[in-house]
Amino acid sequence: MSSSTEESKESVPKASPGDNGISSMTESETHLNNASEKRKFDEISDKDDKKPSDEKTIKLEKKEESINNGPVVKTYGISKVKYPQNSVIVSSRKPNLRYIPLKTGLCYDVRMRYHAKIYTSYYEYIDPHPEDPRRIYRIYKILAEEGLINDPTLSGSDDIGDLMVSIPVREASEEEILQVHTKEHLNFLKETTAMTKEQLLKITESGDSVYFNHDSFFCAKLSCGGVIEACKAVVEGRVKNSFAIVRPPGHHSEPEAPGGFCLFSNVAVAAKNILKNYSESVRKIVILDWDVHHGNGTQKCFYDDPRVLYISLHRFELGKYYPGTPAGDYDQAGEGAGEGFNINIPWPTGGMGDADYIYAFNNVIIPICLEFNPDLVLVSSGFDAADGDMIGQCHVSPGCYGHMVNLLKNLARGHLCVALEGGYNLDSISISALAVAKALLGEPPDELKTHIPSVAAVETIYKVREFQSRYWKSMRPGFASISDNNVVNLTKKTTEEGSSKTGKKQDLISQNTTCLSDAVRLHQATNLKERYGLMNLPMLLNDLSSNNETNIKFSNLYANSSSFDNQFLATPNIFQQETVCILVHDPFEIYGHIDPLYGSLESYSSVYMDPTEKLINWVISEKNFGLIDVSIPTAITNNKDKGIEADNPTNSQGNASGSTNGASTKKEKPMEEYNNILYSQELLLYLWDNYLKFFSNLKNLIFFGIGDSYNGIVYLLGHRQVVNTSFETEGSASPNGGGNSDNSTDSSGISSSVDNTLGLVRGKIERACSINFLNSHNQLRPIIPLVDESLTDWFYKNSLVFTSKKHPIWDNNDNYNKRPRRKFGRVLKSEMGDNLYDVFQENYEEAMEFALETLEEFESDESDTD
Repeated sequence: MSSSTEESKESVPKASPGDNGISSMTESETHLNNASEKRKFDEISDKDDKKPSDEKTIKLEKKEESINNGPVVKTYGISKVKYPQNSVIVSSRKPNLRYIPLKTGLCYDVRMRYHAKIYTSYYEYIDPHPEDPRRIYRIYKILAEEGLINDPTLSGSDDIGDLMVSIPVREASEEEILQVHTKEHLNFLKETTAMTKEQLLKITESGDSVYFNHDSFFCAKLSCGGVIEACKAVVEGRVKNSFAIVRPPGHHSEPEAPGGFCLFSNVAVAAKNILKNYSESVRKIVILDWDVHHGNGTQKCFYDDPRVLYISLHRFELGKYYPGTPAGDYDQAGEGAGEGFNINIPWPTGGMGDADYIYAFNNVIIPICLEFNPDLVLVSSGFDAADGDMIGQCHVSPGCYGHMVNLLKNLARGHLCVALEGGYNLDSISISALAVAKALLGEPPDELKTHIPSVAAVETIYKVREFQSRYWKSMRPGFASISDNNVVNLTKKTTEEGSSKTGKKQDLISQNTTCLSDAVRLHQATNLKERYGLMNLPMLLNDLSSNNETNIKFSNLYANSSSFDNQFLATPNIFQQETVCILVHDPFEIYGHIDPLYGSLESYSSVYMDPTEKLINWVISEKNFGLIDVSIPTAITNNKDKGIEADNPTNSQGNASGSTNGASTKKEKPMEEYNNILYSQELLLYLWDNYLKFFSNLKNLIFFGIGDSYNGIVYLLGHRQVVNTSFETEGSASPNGGGNSDNSTDSSGISSSVDNTLGLVRGKIERACSINFLNSHNQLRPIIPLVDESLTDWFYKNSLVFTSKKHPIWDNNDNYNKRPRRKFGRVLKSEMGDNLYDVFQENYEEAMEFALETLEEFESDESDTD
C-alpha cells in the first residue's frame, strides 16, 4: 500500500501559484469523515461520468489516492473539488482599470443660447441665421431621447444618469482668454454689453460673418470656460473623455479679431491653459479640426508652437471656400520652432464622404499622431461636413464620425475632449453629435456609407504625404533615413525654407539627379529615331517667353533643364506632307514594386507603358502621314546647371519686380512653379506659329492628346484660326466680315481674317479633328473661341474625348461643376480602362475609325467638287 501511495504522489505535479488550483487540488483534498458522505460523492461522480464531458475536464482520469495516510478518495477534475472554507488563493479586489469605470463628461449650459442675432425683419425671423441657438439644444435633446442622459426638463441637470456626468460650466477668466487673444480684442467684446441696438447692428454688418447682442460676451466666456473645464476633467482623471456642447464656436476667431460666427477661440484658449497649468502631465497636444471650414484662428494661435500639432480637414477649393485664404493649403507647415507641426488636408471640392475622411485618417492623421505621441487630444468638432448640411455640402455620415472618434481614442491613453464648432442643419448636427457621444461611451459605430475614397481624396492625400514627408518619417515611402528632405521629390533643390524641424539645412542626396521621366523620354526618342528616322525640330525657349498670351515666363533654369530635350520629334520632310498627325502626350506611366523599407523602385520589375507605339506605327508605316511627337514634362529638373533657382526670375525687361517701368517698389510674389498645362498651351502655339502655318502642302491635321497635355490642343484651336468653320472658299467673307486683300495681325496676336496665316489656313487646312484620352484625374478643358463663335459647334462635331470610367464627370456629385457639354467636345466613357494606357488601348480602334472618317469626308468633298 505504501509503494502505491508513493507512485501516486509522484504522478501528481507540484502546485504552483499560476496553475489555477489544478495541482494544489490533492494537497487541499477534503477528508471524507464517514462512509455515507463517501457514497454520496461516488454516486454524484458516477452520474457525471455518464454525461458527455469536455476533454479538458476528463483529462484528469479517476484515480484512487491517499494523501497523508488519509482515506482514499476519487477525484474527477476541477468541478468536483471541495476546498476548506478558510482556503483563499486570490482574494477579491476592485478591477485594476483606470479608464472603463469612469464616465464620459458632458458640458452644457442653457445660458449659452442667449447669444442670438438681433432680427430686424419678419423674413430674418422665419429664415434664421445658420449659427442658431437651437443647435446645442437639439444635440442635448437627442442625447436625452436616446437615453444617454437623464434630464426630463432639458434644463441642464447636475445629475444626468449613469452613463455620463455633468461638468459644471463657468465663465473663462480674462487671464485665461489673454493667453490667446489681445487686450484690444477682449475689450471690444466687453464693450458690446453696453452698446445700443443700433451700434450692435452696425458692428454686425461690418464684421466678418459675426453677429452680436448684449449677451454675446457672456456666452462667449461660458463657451470658452466650458471647453477649459471639459479638458481639465479629462486631464485630472475625473472622466474618461468629454464632450463640450458649446456655442458660439471658436476656431475662426484669431488672436486679434472675431470672425466666422466665432468670438473667442475656445479650443486654443483651453489648450494654452492646459499646457500652462498641467505642464508635468501634458506636454504635447493634438488639435484635430474636422469642421468643413479651415480653422484659421486656431492655426494662427499655434503656428510657431511645437507643443501643439494642429491638423485640419477642410474644404478648400484653391482658397475660394471660406475663410478664403491660402493659409489653409497643404504647404502651410508652421514657422520657426513650430515648422512641421501644422498639417492641412485641403479638399479641392465639396461632396467628400466617409471613405475620403477615413482614408485621410489612416494615411495621414493617425500615423503622424502616433509619431507625435500626444498627452491630450482635442477635437474641434464641426458637423457642417455632415450629410445634409447645405453650407458644407459634404456627405459624412454619423457612423463616420463615430469611426473617427474610435480612432482618436487610441491616442494619448484615451485622453480625448470633443468641442462643438460648426454645423448648421439641425437634424444633421444632432444625429452626428449623437454618434460622437455613443463612440465616447464605447458603443461601436454604425457602418460606413462609402468604402472607396474618391480620386480627389487620393490625390490630396498624396500631396499632403509628399509635403509632410520632410517632417514626419511615417509619411515617407520607407522609414530609412536617407536624409531629412522630401524623399518623394529628390530632384528639387533644397533651400533654407525647406529646413527640417531641427533647424538644420537639408542636404540633397545628389546634386546631379536625373528624373526618371527624362530617361524614359530619351529612350523613346532614341528608338523613334532609329526605327522611323525621326528628327528633332529646333525650339527656342526665348521665343516662348515673348508670347503674351499666357502668364508663364521662362528663366535660365528652364533653358538649362534636360526635361526639354527631345521636345519635338518629326518625320523627315514633314513640311511636304498633306496630312500631319500631332501627338501631344504626358510622360509615360511607370509601374513597379516599391521597396517597403527604402521607398525605392525595383528596377528589374518596373516598366513604362507606352500607348503611342501602336499609333506611331499606324501613322508612319501604314498611312505614310507626317508625324510630330510632342512630349510635355510633368515636372522639370535642373541638372544641367546646378544651383540655379527660379524663385525670383526677371522678366524680359530685366526687372525683378515685374513692373515694365521699374517704378514699382512693391515686392511681387515669386514666380510659381513650373505648370505643365500652361506650358503645353504655349508650346502648341509655338508649334503653329513657327512651323505648321508655313507648311505649304498641309491640308489635314489630326491631333492626338494623351493626359493633361491635351489642354494645349484645345487652347490652340480656340486661339488660332486653324480650320475653316464658317466659310468654304478662299474668296468668301470671313466670319468677321473681312476679305483677303491685305495681311495684318491684331494686337492680341490672334490671326485676323485677312492675315496671311488665315489665307494659308483658308486655302490649305480643310479637315482637322482632335482625339484625346484622359484618366480619372485629368481635367476636361472647354474650348474658348476668341475669333469664331461657331467653333464650339465645330469642336463638338470633330473631337472625341475618351475618359476613364472613374472620371468624376460620371459621378453623381452635384459639386463637380463639369458635365458633358458641347464646349468639351464629345466626351465618352470607357467601359474598362482607368489609367491612360488602358483608356488608350480600349478606345484605339474607335479613335482610328473617327480619324479616317474625317479624312474620307474630305476626300469625298474633293471628288464632288471635281
